[in-house]
Amino acid sequence: MLDNNQIPKELEPENIKLMLDQKAPALKRKRITAVSRFAAIAAACAVVSGTAVHFASHRNNLINEITPDVPVVSTVDETEKTEIVTGKSNENKENTEAVSITPYLSKAKNYKEVYTIFSDSAEKFKKEFYTNYNRITDEDKDLDYTVKNEDEAFTTPPGGKGGGGDYSLTFNQEEDVLEADIVKTDGKRIYSINNYVGDAVLHIADADDGELSDLFTIDLCDEVKDLFGDGYIDQYTYLQDMYLYDDMALVIGNTYAMEKSSYVEEHNWYMNNKQITFVAAYSLDDSHECLGIYCQDGYYSDVRISPDGYMYLISCYSSDNYISIDGAEDIKGYIPSSGLSDDVKCIPAENIYLPEAEADPARAIGYFVIGSIDLNKSENMIPATTMAIMVGDCTFGFYDQIYCSADNIYAVAADYISMPNENVEYGHIEKRVSSSHIIRIAIDKGDMIPAATAKVDGTVKDQFSMSEYDGYFRVATTRNKSTAEFIKGEYYDYYNEQGEELETPRRVEYGYYEYRDYITDNILYVLDLGLNEVGSIDDFGNDEYIRSVSFADDKVYITTFKQVDPVFAIDLSDPTSPEILSEFKMNGFSSYMQKWDDSLMIGFGMEADDEGSFTGVKLTMFDNSDPSNIKAIDSYSLTWENSYDDYYHYCTSYALSERKALLIDPRKNIIAFPYMEEISYEDYSREYNEYYKFFSFEDGKFVEKGTVCGNYDKDTYSYSGSDTRAIYIGDYVYVTSDNGIISADIETITVKDGLVFTEKDIYD
Repeated sequence: MLDNNQIPKELEPENIKLMLDQKAPALKRKRITAVSRFAAIAAACAVVSGTAVHFASHRNNLINEITPDVPVVSTVDETEKTEIVTGKSNENKENTEAVSITPYLSKAKNYKEVYTIFSDSAEKFKKEFYTNYNRITDEDKDLDYTVKNEDEAFTTPPGGKGGGGDYSLTFNQEEDVLEADIVKTDGKRIYSINNYVGDAVLHIADADDGELSDLFTIDLCDEVKDLFGDGYIDQYTYLQDMYLYDDMALVIGNTYAMEKSSYVEEHNWYMNNKQITFVAAYSLDDSHECLGIYCQDGYYSDVRISPDGYMYLISCYSSDNYISIDGAEDIKGYIPSSGLSDDVKCIPAENIYLPEAEADPARAIGYFVIGSIDLNKSENMIPATTMAIMVGDCTFGFYDQIYCSADNIYAVAADYISMPNENVEYGHIEKRVSSSHIIRIAIDKGDMIPAATAKVDGTVKDQFSMSEYDGYFRVATTRNKSTAEFIKGEYYDYYNEQGEELETPRRVEYGYYEYRDYITDNILYVLDLGLNEVGSIDDFGNDEYIRSVSFADDKVYITTFKQVDPVFAIDLSDPTSPEILSEFKMNGFSSYMQKWDDSLMIGFGMEADDEGSFTGVKLTMFDNSDPSNIKAIDSYSLTWENSYDDYYHYCTSYALSERKALLIDPRKNIIAFPYMEEISYEDYSREYNEYYKFFSFEDGKFVEKGTVCGNYDKDTYSYSGSDTRAIYIGDYVYVTSDNGIISADIETITVKDGLVFTEKDIYD
C-alpha cells in the first residue's frame, strides 16, 4: 500500500523542511509555540520511509508519552537535537511515532562558558551592591571579579515497586509514581527515620500481629562522615525521606560541613559551606548491609521514582562565594558534583543548561539539579544521568514546587522581582503581579531534557495544584495584585564602613517600596505540553486564597478561603473552556482533599466561625457524585473552648501542614491524624496532650474509634506530635514518632504493644 500511495505535495521532504524553516524564526523561549503538528510529521515519516519507525535505545534518545496534537518546539541550534518518541495518548500507548525536538535551553559548551556567566554576575554584584548600599571598604575595592586564565581552554571530563499485601502504602498523587516518606512498611517490618541532636538514625522493627520486637538501628552519621574529606569541619547530618523499593531501603538525607580554608578570622565566619544530598541503600534482609551511597551536591528538594524504576533526586545547589574560587579551572567551586561515594565527579558541561537571560548580580550562582538513579537491578543502584539548570542568584529563583507524572517533571519557581533602587525618584509607582515560572522536564529511563517553559500569573500552593492529564497540564494559582510606591525612609547607623562603633549615630536616608491596593483572585490554567495556554478561568474565589486542590480526570475541586470555605467543582472536559459547575460553601476550609470512592471525597482542615476566625480542626465528607451539585454529607469538628476567666482549650494538627501525617484508607475504612491540645487553667498552669485520633465513616457519618496517646509509661507509650505517622499492617495500626512505635487493634484502637526508642537504641 505504501509503495502505491501518492505522497501529498505538502508532505514531501523538501516541503516539510521549508515549513519548519519558515516557522523557526517565530519560536520564543519565553513562550513555546508550534513548529508543526506531530500527526503530520509522523505521517510524513511513515509515507516517505515505507517502513516501521525505528526506536533507538541509546541513552540520548528520550521517550515522551504525549498526544499527537501537542506542539513541541525547538529553540536552539539544530545540531543539538534529541530524538523523542511521541504520539502516545493516555488511553492508547501504541502506534508511537518518532520526531525530533531540542531542549528549549542552551547547553554549556564547556566550563569556561559557565564561569564567564558566573564572573560577569559577580562583577555586577560588586558594582551594584556596594554602590547602592554604601558599604565598600578598601579591602572590597581590591577584590578581583574578572575572568581569570582567560586564554586557557577547558574541556568536560568524562563523565518500590512495593505494593501488594494487607498493609498501608504512602499515598501517591499519580498512580505508580512513587513518593517518599519518613515511615515505610513491607508488611513485616516498620522502617522509620529520626533526627536527634548529633544523630540521624534509621530504626527497623519487626511487627507481627501487633507484637513489636528486634529493634535494629543504623546511625547514618557514621555512614556519611567521610563524604567531605579533611578540608571540612563541623559536619551535621539530617534525614529527609525514605523508600522501600524491591530489596532495598533507600534513605535520603542532607549532610553539611564548613570549608576550613574559607574561614575569615576577622569576621569569625566561614565563607563557604558544602551541602550534599545523599541516598544510602540498605538490604532488606537481616544483615541490613549498606549497598552504597549516592551523592549529589545541594540541599534536598524532592524525589520521585518513576514507573520504569528510576529515582529522580532533586536538589538546589549554591556555588562557593566567587572571591574564594581560584579561577575558571577551580571547577569544584562552581560546578555541582554527583555520583557514588567512591566516584563523585563534576556534572559534565554538556549536562548544564544555561539561563535564558543574563544572570542576576550575585556572589554565588544557584543550580536546579536532578540526578537519575537506575533501581532495576536487585540490591543495586546505578547512577544514570545528572543535569543542572543554572538559575542565577542562589538566594532566589529556585524551583520549590514539584509535580511529577510518569513522563514529565514539572518544577515551579515563584517570580521574585527585585525592585529598582537606582535612579528611581521618590513617588515612583509600579504595578505588581505575583507570577510563577514553570519548566517541564521530559524523563524516560533516566534521561532528562528541558522540554518547555512558561510564566503564569499567580503562585502555586503545592504539588496537588498541578496535574497532567490527556496531553494537557493543569495548574491552579492564587494571584496577588498590588501597587508599590517608592518612598523616603531613614534609619540610624551605629557603625562605620569598617565596622567600628560611632560615638554619635549617623542618620542614613534610604528609599523603600510601600505596597497597597491589594487584590487577590485565583486562576486555573490549562496548558498543552509545550506549555502554551489553551484555556483558563479566573472568576472564582475573589479576595480568597487557594487552600487545597484535587484533580479527578477531567474535573477539579478547588477550595478557597477567607471567611467561608467555597469548594468549586470545575469541568475540564473541554480544555479550551473550563467551566464552573457548582460552588458549595461552608465555614472553615480543607487544607487537603483526597478521593474516598467514586462518589465521595474527604477533606481535612480547619473549622472557622462566621467571621472567618479559626476555631478548631475538622473532617468533611463531600458528595461529588454530581459535580454540578457538590455537597457535604457530614462534618466532624474538634473545636476550641475559651472561657477568658478561668479556662482555655486550643487544638491543632501537624497534618494541616504535612498531608503524609494523614492515614486515609477506604479499603480499611480508616481515617487518622495527629492531634495536639493545650489547656490553660485559672492558676496559669498548662496541660499538653498529644494523640493520634482514629475514625471510620459509617452510614454517612464520621465515627471516632479511639486515640493512641499517653506518656512514657510502658502501658501507654508516648509519642511526640511532630514527624509522626500512622500505618497499618493486617489487623493492627502502628503509630510512630521520634520516641518509638505503638501498636493497637485496628477495630477497637486498643493498645497492644509498644517499642520505646532509648539512647541505648540510638547508640547501639
